[in-house]
Amino acid sequence: MKKVILTIAISQILLLGVFAQKNTLLISGNFGVDNTNTKQEQIYFSPGPIPYPNPVVETKSTNFIFNTSVGFQFSDNWTLGINANIFNSKEVGKQIFNAPNYYEQTSKQKYIGIGPMVRYTKKISNLFYFYTQLNTNFGTNTNTTVSTYFPVSINPPSSPVITKSNISEINLFPALFINIKNNFGLNINFGGINYKSSKQKDLDVYSKQFNFTFGKTFEIGISKNFNVSKTKKK
Repeated sequence: MKKVILTIAISQILLLGVFAQKNTLLISGNFGVDNTNTKQEQIYFSPGPIPYPNPVVETKSTNFIFNTSVGFQFSDNWTLGINANIFNSKEVGKQIFNAPNYYEQTSKQKYIGIGPMVRYTKKISNLFYFYTQLNTNFGTNTNTTVSTYFPVSINPPSSPVITKSNISEINLFPALFINIKNNFGLNINFGGINYKSSKQKDLDVYSKQFNFTFGKTFEIGISKNFNVSKTKKK
């Protein structure tokens, strides 16, 4: 099985004021792209003299993630605000029996969630700042699935199957800010704790997930802090 993962995480934080100073406005954003390709052969055992064909399963998925937060830092350590999360993904699964005949399933997912956020920031030195952030999101996830047997001239694609779910999610993660020069630096995140619950609309289908990703994921971004307390004279 081959698995190739490409992750790009770019984050920008514009802090209107000195970092970790009260009475400032925090505007933050994070954009991520994740590509995954897998290929494996399924082994089938035949009870008779004629062996079953072993289909090859290929899966390609692309995920786009955008997070943004707007908050008010009311003390030197605490920030309260609103967090929004936008997630788009596309997954294409292909099962090849006897070329050129194969089965393909395409699934597209869209999610938009919004909720409160809180951040605690601790200054370690003029170079390093440590912060822990709690994000909550409440939104709707839409999943569209289309199945196709190739060649299409013989087997037309199926009608799209659309399912919608209500999602509640909580993310808690620690991060490190490295001040390189003039409040411009890097944000480093090694994952955290995630809890997600979902309920499919019009059906009594529930699911709950608890993930511990600390040390399993890595995100790095850039940040710039601006001080607007000084005004230029005309």
